[in-house]
Amino acid sequence: MSEEIVEKEMNISEEDKIAFFKCFLGDTPYEEEYSLFDGKFKIVFRTMTTKQTTDVFNQLRQAQINSELTNDPNYIVALTNFRLGLCIVSIDGVPFATDIDEDTYKPTDAYDSYIKAKAANFKSWPIFKLSAIVDAFKKFEHKVVALTDAIQTENFWIAAK
Repeated sequence: MSEEIVEKEMNISEEDKIAFFKCFLGDTPYEEEYSLFDGKFKIVFRTMTTKQTTDVFNQLRQAQINSELTNDPNYIVALTNFRLGLCIVSIDGVPFATDIDEDTYKPTDAYDSYIKAKAANFKSWPIFKLSAIVDAFKKFEHKVVALTDAIQTENFWIAAK
């Protein structure tokens, strides 16, 4: 599939590429807002850091040791929720779980972490709400992969000429 088709299908604009490249150069997470339900529900996602990614996998390993993850579907759900908890910036303009971060969160026991605490927010949500958000998150992640590819091509710089 050509780059133009991928970019069109993913709705990647020149402004998206430039904003993404600025984040890339500045070592800052890339953020983007997604509208669901004809704009009635807005959510902002951001990319994770390498440390956060490592923390997610450490938390998954801890959950395996504790026998919390007994099969592949449990693992996938936990992985998705842990990553989603770190990547949501805000929902309808309200910052998401700002009281839980890696620097200030105090674990309740040896098996607890800020990762697990952020993901715990989803337990009370209706499954259809979580499904819609996970679908938007999947689109965000696919777009980040496409943007990473787009800024590495010679054609990226044509817009600057």
